[in-house]
Amino acid sequence: MTNATPLLQSASGFSATRWLDTFSRDLKYALRTFRRDIGFTTFALLIVGLGIGACCTIFSVVNTLLLRPLPFRDPAGLVWIANKSRLARSFWPDHTGRPFPRPPRTEQIVL
Repeated sequence: MTNATPLLQSASGFSATRWLDTFSRDLKYALRTFRRDIGFTTFALLIVGLGIGACCTIFSVVNTLLLRPLPFRDPAGLVWIANKSRLARSFWPDHTGRPFPRPPRTEQIVL
């Protein structure tokens, strides 16, 4: 009885030693190229680092807000309360220390 693995590898054209040899030559060429052009290497590493950081940040936000359950007993009972004023630029309250909600404005603001 013979081992079928070498027969299958030779028939498919796959050789682990040839793959490792090719990979090591490609890696040496890439390192030589990076050493020759330091500006490109710095820029490429910066872009890769920013991409990895952005992916990690987006995953952390999605994981926290969408994938994990909220740390409350009844998360379906939560409501959003906002104070919308005609003159306000957004729904977010300003944190100036005034009691919330603010009293309505009686004077007119002219810009």
